[in-house]
Amino acid sequence: MQESQIISVSDATASTSTSIGLHRARLLYELPEDALATTREAATMCGFKTPSALRKAFLEGRIRPFCKRGGRGTWMWRVHDLRRFVGGLPPLPDVAGDR
Repeated sequence: MQESQIISVSDATASTSTSIGLHRARLLYELPEDALATTREAATMCGFKTPSALRKAFLEGRIRPFCKRGGRGTWMWRVHDLRRFVGGLPPLPDVAGDR
């Protein structure tokens, strides 16, 4: 099984762009599917102003984080799951089943 890679979205969004919304959407679809993003980066890629909107979507069951960084840190989100969420699709079930 391939290990997911962590890509810093903040470095990629530092470039100049005439349309920030278009740039964020392009970034979401240019990253590899197994790339991981922090909650703040994932919220930015989804077009939210604050990470709390993504956390609320998680509490409502509309998206699931992939893991916590180091088991106790910030939630990490897979780009594949973010694409499904932005497209209006429900989250995929866990491999081991819903807990």
